[in-house]
Amino acid sequence: MSNKKQGGRSPKVSFHPAPANQTWTVRLSLCLILPPGLPKVKEDLRMKVVCRSILVTLILINLLGIAFAQEEKKKEEKKLIKLEEVIVTATRTEKSLEDVPCNATVITRKEIEKSGARSIDQILKTQAGLITSRPHGVTSSSNWGNMFLRGFYDQKRTLILLDGVPLNGMYYGGVYIDEIPVEDIERIEVVRGASSALYGSRAMGGVINIITRKPEKKLKFTLINNYETELETWDNRFSLCGRKGKWGFWLTKGIMETDGYIATLKKYRKPPYEENRDKRKDDFMVKITYDIDPYSTLTFTSNYYHERVGAGRKFYYGGEVHRRYNLNYKRKSAINWEANFRFSDIDYWWIYDTYRADKINKKDHSPQKQWDAFIQATFSLNSWNLITMGADYRRGEVEMSTHYRLESRSAKTEGKQQLASFFFQDELSLLSDKLLLTLGGRFDWYENFDGSWWDSKYPPKRKYGSEDEFSFNPKFGVLYHLTEGTALRASIGRAFAAPTLYELYRTSTWWGSEYRGNPDLDPEKNISYEVGVNQNIGEDFLGKLTFFYNDAEDFITTVFRGSEGGMDIYQRENVGDVETSGLEVEARYRLSPSWSFFANYTYTHTEIEEADQKPELEGKRLQRIPRHKAAFGITFADPKLFTLSLVGNYMGSRYYNVENTKRLNDYFTLDLKLIRKITNHTEIGLEVNDLNNKTWRESYKYETPGRTINIRFKTEF
Repeated sequence: MSNKKQGGRSPKVSFHPAPANQTWTVRLSLCLILPPGLPKVKEDLRMKVVCRSILVTLILINLLGIAFAQEEKKKEEKKLIKLEEVIVTATRTEKSLEDVPCNATVITRKEIEKSGARSIDQILKTQAGLITSRPHGVTSSSNWGNMFLRGFYDQKRTLILLDGVPLNGMYYGGVYIDEIPVEDIERIEVVRGASSALYGSRAMGGVINIITRKPEKKLKFTLINNYETELETWDNRFSLCGRKGKWGFWLTKGIMETDGYIATLKKYRKPPYEENRDKRKDDFMVKITYDIDPYSTLTFTSNYYHERVGAGRKFYYGGEVHRRYNLNYKRKSAINWEANFRFSDIDYWWIYDTYRADKINKKDHSPQKQWDAFIQATFSLNSWNLITMGADYRRGEVEMSTHYRLESRSAKTEGKQQLASFFFQDELSLLSDKLLLTLGGRFDWYENFDGSWWDSKYPPKRKYGSEDEFSFNPKFGVLYHLTEGTALRASIGRAFAAPTLYELYRTSTWWGSEYRGNPDLDPEKNISYEVGVNQNIGEDFLGKLTFFYNDAEDFITTVFRGSEGGMDIYQRENVGDVETSGLEVEARYRLSPSWSFFANYTYTHTEIEEADQKPELEGKRLQRIPRHKAAFGITFADPKLFTLSLVGNYMGSRYYNVENTKRLNDYFTLDLKLIRKITNHTEIGLEVNDLNNKTWRESYKYETPGRTINIRFKTEF
């Protein structure tokens, strides 16, 4: 393709003096012709076009604002925004959901309770544009759960936040989703599309922010008991919260234990060593709040999580222990301040068996530490202009060791990574709040250092030099309220994902295959485009239609490199350019005060457009992403009677590997939930998952358990 520059006339701005006692006006004529092949041009030309467009737009917006500000009048009374309509994640400021220039969703505490869900992925699996994965059902290790957006498979490309702070580990980019109990969640916010302009690395497909509950004014005790019949699963939890003067507290403790099931497909089983995948986990959380004054709050949170998983064979099992400590400060005044510091200490270990599964082969141990900190300020320049700016810092380190039992051999991987950033955002409300513009950007710097890999079988020790890189990620969004119920929205943004320490340095062997790290990996980059419309009809119906397109470069995946000495060799590579695009259609309708209905459909096209390292991958689909996904649900909720919901979920066929040689079939599930209040303090629930009792695969060698029935008792006073 030719790299010749294409373009059009420069933007023209002309000023015309107005007669006395009248406002000044700005006449704008802008003609910017983008290259017809924009998504396929080189990165430097493409970014020049995007940055020039945003810079010109910023200048014109502020000029227009001067004229609009004089025409606008302050409203006598601001419309009150209900809690369930407010979203924080999209702009890092409290904003009405109907004023966000992207496809975003808020799942409220009330909706979570109605769903009867017992895990975060259960809550999110019916969301448009979002794929969840739990290949072994309730027995899956916490870090095997995945939630990813907009066709970007792998958890490392969708950023998960806990109260606004990243949860994705810097070792491999994953998230331990089971360490956050559903009962502790106030709401979940889902923001689709590139979000690195505010949140930095990992926010390529979007952001999921899990916001926890605050202590309530009255002393409150809650006890929840779950029993799942098929897998002999007990899941018990209690919580205690309250406030006294300026102090507040929230305590929660949970224990879960399951006998599990045999998840491995029959042709891959290795008797007599095959056995149930079992699991035990326990967690504890304490949150203490202190109101310094009417405008300032200090919050300390400590989380503990322990998990032990039997992976289905006698000598194949592992576990992990997490400790997190978080300190948060918020002040609301003329300038709203927020500062946060979190330290995470994770100790992960795993026992692997031999190929015959008759004895222990090796043990992996990987202690990981991570520090996260940010400071943010939000203030208004005037009634129509809101500024947000702040800085982030993240640092992670890992020291992973492998000890072999059947030979005199050991291996060790070490590495560190740090990221520092500055971000800014300008939100403008023009034309009597009909036109809403959001412009932001973030400067990120990251460094990989102290990386090394050593294996006593393959000396000498390999040490890798320090590598650092800068990344600037802008985003521009616009929303226009065409009518009281109709809103048009569009956005364009850039995102990136730094390679994980695992991808950079980790080399391991597994069942006759060797997986090699690559210290020369470049960060993944993505430019995201989105246009959509929101349609409200009265207060009972909401419909949304969204088109999206992502153009990603330097996509990292594991590529088969051939065989050496009878061993298959795989290496992590930047394969080249990747495209994801699609359509999200959503509808919610409240038929009556008791009856509600929702339905959504997602079409996603993925394709490897260019693969310099392995051209035969060109034209292949990305793994684990279906072209078609749909969900629907109907709920009846009457506090005097019961809550009943029926939810259907369809997942189209997918490929398990990037070579598209291993296919996972499509499946459809139907889930039933019934909750009935017995007394003012007690309720009972029945949950039947997969009513049609059809197993399916989310991993190539494992299948889900099929129908499960859960009985739930809840006491609260």
